[in-house]
Amino acid sequence: MNKTRYAVLANLLVPLAGMSIDIYLPSLPHMAQAFSTDDSFVQLTMTSFVIAMGLGQYLAGPVSDAIGRKSLIVTSLVIQFITVVTIIHVPIVSLIIATRALQGIACAFMIVPARALLNDNFEGNELKKKFNYLTISFALAPIVAPFIGGYCEYYFGWQASFYFLLAYIIILLILMLCFTTETIKIKRQFSMRHLIHNYKIIMASKSYMFRTLFLSVLFGYTALSSILGPFIFQNTLGLSAVEYGYVALSLGLAWFLGNLTNRILFNVEHNIKVISSLFVQSMMIVILAAFSYFEVITVASFLVPLFIIIFCAAIMFAMFVSESLSQFPDLAASSNAFLFATTWLAFGAYTYYATFLPVNKVMPIALTYLFVNCICYLLMKKIRSQ
Repeated sequence: MNKTRYAVLANLLVPLAGMSIDIYLPSLPHMAQAFSTDDSFVQLTMTSFVIAMGLGQYLAGPVSDAIGRKSLIVTSLVIQFITVVTIIHVPIVSLIIATRALQGIACAFMIVPARALLNDNFEGNELKKKFNYLTISFALAPIVAPFIGGYCEYYFGWQASFYFLLAYIIILLILMLCFTTETIKIKRQFSMRHLIHNYKIIMASKSYMFRTLFLSVLFGYTALSSILGPFIFQNTLGLSAVEYGYVALSLGLAWFLGNLTNRILFNVEHNIKVISSLFVQSMMIVILAAFSYFEVITVASFLVPLFIIIFCAAIMFAMFVSESLSQFPDLAASSNAFLFATTWLAFGAYTYYATFLPVNKVMPIALTYLFVNCICYLLMKKIRSQ
């Protein structure tokens, strides 16, 4: 079968994870009102999903290497369908939080073998390019999903976003059942010893581990803007759900353009791209903190620095992902599982941390961004020394 089909399918499957996070962002303030609960409690619906998805990926890699890609992807899509139907109909937020965790685990067992489809069919520079395209596809979710979710919320209520997810899952199931065969060439017997052995091999690589840590810290930029943005833009700055959808669209576009820029600058020296991106982020964080200190926060004064910060983060994210995942071609699923499990756990930790921050102030975001930026500088020095 044409290898391009698997590249296309991977680029359709992986964005479902981001879509499951981002599509209902415009609805978060309205869900808090609908369920008569605190904003922070509604935010936990995202935290539970992301942490479960992160933890699930540690196991999903070796399982995928043992039983293959197709059956695991199809099973996970079926489970996601069931969980989304449940979320639409449960009456209290605590049950949504629990169901979102199950949805996150199922999503983990989908995206790991989906990414491994690329390792099964491509190698070398072609594989790096395909992974870069995959990060671009993943970036499409935060562009399109909140935009769609804003209109769903405005016209139909928060459940409409999850109905959209149901339709997308059905399409993916049809494509997987009708247009794929198993792609893994050598299956590895699954055992806990096998799992630990694979991860010992992976963790022995300092280059891989430092890049994974860098990506995990880097996720702080998007995590905080995702979880706090809906409340600041809608409750504090007075935007509607539809208007916030356009804000999220612009931030998603920043991530997409950053990935695309990295692809265009593929042959530019690594350190130049990273140091330049970190420096620009530093300047934008200082500007954002100054706007907050002098209380001149508007939609524009918050959005423009945020756009540039996320744009620079996307450049580095795409670069480090492609470099990391090309290091272990014989442990494809396990290596990408470890990388993305760790980064998604970091994302989840950031969203949990955000529940303790005020949802009507920008300064806590700016100070956290400054901390993230400093840690990235230190990690970059470590990576350069390897």
